[in-house]
Amino acid sequence: MKFNKKLQKNSKMQSDFSQSIGIEKINENEIPESWKLVKFQEIIELKHGHQFRNYDFVEKGIPVIKIGQCKDDGTLELSNCDFIDNDRLAEFSEFTINKGDLLMALTGGTIGKVTLVDKDYGILVQNYRVGKFVPNEDYCIKEFATLILKSSYFQNLINNNVNQSAQPNIGKEQINQFLLPLPSIAEQQRIVARVETLLTHVNAACYRLNRVPLIMKQFRQGVLSAACSGRLTEGWREVHEGDIDNNKIIVNNQNIDTDLNVNFELPDSWIWTNLESVCEIKSGYAFSSKDFRDNGVTAIKISNIGYSEFLWKNQEFLPEDFVKKYSDFLVLPNDLLIALTRPITNDTVKICIYPKDAPIGLLNQRVAMIKPSNNYEKNLLLYYLQSNVFKEQISFGIAETLQPNLSPLKLGKFFIPLPPLAEQHEIVFRVNALFERTDAIERDVVVATKRTEALTQAVLAKAFRGELVPAGMAEGQA
Repeated sequence: MKFNKKLQKNSKMQSDFSQSIGIEKINENEIPESWKLVKFQEIIELKHGHQFRNYDFVEKGIPVIKIGQCKDDGTLELSNCDFIDNDRLAEFSEFTINKGDLLMALTGGTIGKVTLVDKDYGILVQNYRVGKFVPNEDYCIKEFATLILKSSYFQNLINNNVNQSAQPNIGKEQINQFLLPLPSIAEQQRIVARVETLLTHVNAACYRLNRVPLIMKQFRQGVLSAACSGRLTEGWREVHEGDIDNNKIIVNNQNIDTDLNVNFELPDSWIWTNLESVCEIKSGYAFSSKDFRDNGVTAIKISNIGYSEFLWKNQEFLPEDFVKKYSDFLVLPNDLLIALTRPITNDTVKICIYPKDAPIGLLNQRVAMIKPSNNYEKNLLLYYLQSNVFKEQISFGIAETLQPNLSPLKLGKFFIPLPPLAEQHEIVFRVNALFERTDAIERDVVVATKRTEALTQAVLAKAFRGELVPAGMAEGQA
């Protein structure tokens, strides 16, 4: 990679650069005279990973780093990796990933996401749509290259040049032509030092904000655990002792001895029961691929089942006359749905309620519909099925294959606690109230995160205009 020392500023390049920046525009007189405008490929090399195929993957071996494994904070998530055989390392040695490597997503919804690998993870190999950016440090130090890639103007260049297709992506050919402002190495070092100083508190705030989602997730699980064990309504039972006819449920549902590994005992008025004892469980129909179309009756597929949320994405439909033909598989608003293939991802159960304003749908294979009886509050069942107690049963019950599957028969045998109906309503009321508070906190975190991101980008914008560190400063004056 050879740097063109003769490259100088000119009005056309300045104009192109200004137009390409989008929100953060730079006029001709805003770049210091000592800086140059250079093409990306002259100072940074973009290396694509290898285009691995499904037949390359094995059960264990060398982790393959895909876009989903790359996190904003520099960490790599290795818990859900594909692998290649250890004996093939020499074959893919040019695609290894090491500590300090600068990676970016080149396709999909997270296109432009930057990861500066934070530590040594052992031997890893790079998948095709993960880009590795290697600066020529004779002209651009890695820390300055990282600031470039994370800046709003570079992200705008990415967004303005993506290939408009079903899966947005950008390639080496487009990125190589991007124009970058380039100060001297000494000035790059001063800029990096100044940015790090200015963003010390911002980065600390970002770190704390980034921890909030995990804290909220743990809090929600704590609430669900308290709801499952009866601790959440312990005081309520004391107040209402003797007011509720608990035997109405006990008569119809005999208590079951469980082998669950739980650290609590149910209240005397509660029992353990099987899911099938209080619910009807219906698995979807295996509609033919030729049945799907662009309009008609909503087909409810596994891709629609999110974490407590029905996902309207890549929606497919079935013929209108299927409503009568396959009436046993009708899904109505407020029905409870659970994924049967990969029912747990990211340590979370994929279960949701079909939206109350949604049209009638038809249940496709690998999704189950759960209809509780009048003795079980639907929202309480939704909460219990997301709890760690139920999640552990799913983990033990899924078939251990490359595509973990949960059978409806096994699902029906899983244990759930059954409180009196009046207490069920109280539990739902209390869980809803606590979850509304966590939702409000998460909304505040989103707002605060956007503010810190805006502040970071404002600092970077000044840096790339040459306004952050006066040009030509003596070393040590920053």
